[in-house]
Amino acid sequence: MMQHCVRLLITVRILATALVAPRRHARQPTRRRANDEQSLDVDLGNLRLHVYGGRFGAQWDVKFKREAARRVADDALTVKDSPGKGRGVFAAQGIAEGTFLGSYDGEVLDGAQFARRYGDRDVPEYVVRIDGDAYIDGKVAAQGDAYTPALFNDGGARSNVVRYCATRRPPRVDFFAGRDIRPGEELLFDYGSQYWAGRESDIDAALDAQIFDPEEIESFREDPENFKAVYAASVVALGVVIGQAVVRWYKYNVWLPQPDSLEKTLDLIP
Repeated sequence: MMQHCVRLLITVRILATALVAPRRHARQPTRRRANDEQSLDVDLGNLRLHVYGGRFGAQWDVKFKREAARRVADDALTVKDSPGKGRGVFAAQGIAEGTFLGSYDGEVLDGAQFARRYGDRDVPEYVVRIDGDAYIDGKVAAQGDAYTPALFNDGGARSNVVRYCATRRPPRVDFFAGRDIRPGEELLFDYGSQYWAGRESDIDAALDAQIFDPEEIESFREDPENFKAVYAASVVALGVVIGQAVVRWYKYNVWLPQPDSLEKTLDLIP
C-alpha cells in the first residue's frame, strides 16, 4: 500500500509539472512589484491562508477581521510622550476588545528598494516586514502629529493590541484592541523576539513564520511557477488518497459487510 501511494505521488507530480509549469522561455524575466500583485487570502475559522507569487503563508489565531469589527472613534486616541519610549498612543476613552484601530501607514517597498534605502548601515525603526520582497515603511507617517499605528510602542507580554496581515499582496496590516482598554492606558503591541534579535544588523521582524517559503528552494526561486505545479500535484494526490480510502471503506463495510459472528463465518466455509 505504501509503495503504491509513493508511485502514485511521483506520477501525479510529473503530470502536474508538465501541465501546470510553464516552459523556460515563457517565464517573465522580472518580478512584479509587491504592490502590483494580488494575493489569494482565505479565512478558515481562525486560520488565515495566503497564496501569492509562488509562496504560501499562514497565520494562526486570527480573532478579528476589519470587515466585521467596530471602528475606533476619531477622538478615542491621542498621541503624547511615553516615558522612556518617545511618543506613544494613549486611549482618551474606553476601547472595547476587537475594535479596529487602523491599518499600518507607510510606503510599500520591495526587497531591492529596502536594501537601497537601509542596506546594512541603518536600523529602520518603523518598517514592518511582510516577507523578503515586501516591506511597509512607516517612518514618514510616524513623524507627523496625527495618530498612526506606526506610533504604537512595544509592550511585550503587557500588550493590549494585536495585529494581523490582512493581505500579502498588496501588503496590508490591521491592528485591533486585543482586550478592553481603559481610558489613559497606552496602546502597546508585541514587536516579537525576532524584531529585537535583528536590531544589531538588520530587520527580520516578519509578521509570522512561513509554513512553506519557496524562496528557500532554488528551483522555486528561479521559477516561482514551479510552486504552482507542486501545489497542484499535492492537491491531486491528496484527493486520490482520500478517494481510495473512501472506496476501500465502502467496499469492506457496505458492499461486502463482514458476518455478524464467528459461527456465521464458519457456516460460509464449505
